[in-house]
Formats: sequence, C-alpha cells, structure tokens
Amino acid sequence: MTPTHLAVAMEAIGGGELFGYVQQQGNFTESQARYFFQHLISGVEYLHNMRISHRDLKLENTLVDLTTTPVLKICDFGFSKGGFDSQPKTQIGTPAYISPEVYSGAQPYDGAASDVWACGVLLYVMLVGRYPFSDPQDPNNSHKMMQRVLSAKFDLPQNMTDECKDLLTQIFNVDPKNRITVSGIYHHPWFLHDLSPSVPLGPTQPGPTADDAEGLQCLDAINAIIDVAREPPVKTSSPWGYDEIDGDGIDDGNYLDDDY
Repeated sequence: MTPTHLAVAMEAIGGGELFGYVQQQGNFTESQARYFFQHLISGVEYLHNMRISHRDLKLENTLVDLTTTPVLKICDFGFSKGGFDSQPKTQIGTPAYISPEVYSGAQPYDGAASDVWACGVLLYVMLVGRYPFSDPQDPNNSHKMMQRVLSAKFDLPQNMTDECKDLLTQIFNVDPKNRITVSGIYHHPWFLHDLSPSVPLGPTQPGPTADDAEGLQCLDAINAIIDVAREPPVKTSSPWGYDEIDGDGIDDGNYLDDDY
C-alpha cells in the first residue's frame, strides 16, 4: 500500500468452485466428502488462528486447486471480520449457511462458531446433495428455512454412518457455546479416517515467522495512509480563473464547436 495505490496479489485456481463438482455428481461418498472437509477445516482453523472469521463459507466460496493432488482453497473474504476490528454484529451471509445466533440477531456473536455451523452445512450438502434446513415441501421458502435453522430441525439419511451423524449433530447445535469447535472437529473419529499428514492441523499449522514479516508495512503505517486518504481534498484556485476541481467558470457550451 502506498499513498496512491493498493496492490493485491491473488493466486490463480483453475479447478473451479466445489459447488460445480457437487452439482455434477449430485452427492459425494463419505470418503470423498471427508477429503474435502479435512482441507476445509484446515483452512478455517488457519483463518481463526489469524483472528479472522470468514462469515460466508459456502460451496461457491471454496475452489478446487488441481495443480497436483486436489486441494481446497477458501476465497471471497468480502464479509470477513479481522481480529483488529470490532466483534461481529451484522446479520450477513448466505441464508442457507447462516447460523441460528446470526438469524436471531445476537449482538455481538462468535464469528468462529458461526463459521463452524457453515462448515457443517457444507459437509451436509456434499453428502446429501441438498441443504439441511430447507423445508422438504417448500425448499425455496426462506422464512421456513430460517425457522428450521433456529430449531436445528434437519434430517439425517439412514445410510449415513453413525460417526458422521454424531459429528453433524454436534455441529448443528443451536447454542454456539456448546457447539463443537474446529479443534473438536479434527479430533472427531469420523474426521480422522484417512487423514493425510500433509493436511496441516493444530501444531502443524503454518504461522507468521520473522522472515515473513521482514519488509512488510506495520499496521500503524497502513492506518496512517488510510487516515490521510479519508481527508477531503483541498480546493485550489487556477490562474485561469476557474476552480480546478469542479470546473466552475468553464463555458461548456462555447468551448468546443464544429471547428475543432
């Protein structure tokens, strides 16, 4: 960031949204869904370690990187809340993924716990092929869906394993204080099946190092630039007799004619 420019470097992900894979296949096996869910939880834990709540986790905001072995990447941080900001209070997100405490208007609410709820919705859709809280008779009715979210009313397919049912039940707890945490998820027996050692979790999560911070702008320097940018511009008078900013004094009707 400079006084005149803000540069953002972004990674190119060529595999598309996870939503497209679910649409194409209908639903995943537990093994397939678990693979992507393990990557999702790893990414969410990293964000929470950095004191960031995403607040809009959904299939459309997860990308599949096919550079080598498929890896899930989280994108679209437009609704995210950083640790240096105030606590989350705004009722935002995608309706099918919003947690009960956000729907009920709790202020403030635990952004990390709401992210866990959204992760559960993501897992459910991968496994079942539909949203967990949509009314079966009226799936497009947002009000009915909200009521089902507030009471955590959802169905678990009979062919789902007991371990998976237990995990989803712990995620879909209406009380965020009693809801399973990210750490609880990656210690759950269902999650641990076929867990690759290459998926960073807990103490293996990467974190900032001294080398990473070298040459970076400190928060105070960035805030100082932002404060200057917020100041209204100072109007200056032009030697030609008009205001350089708003153009007062220019005879727009006669300045250009057909001879130019």
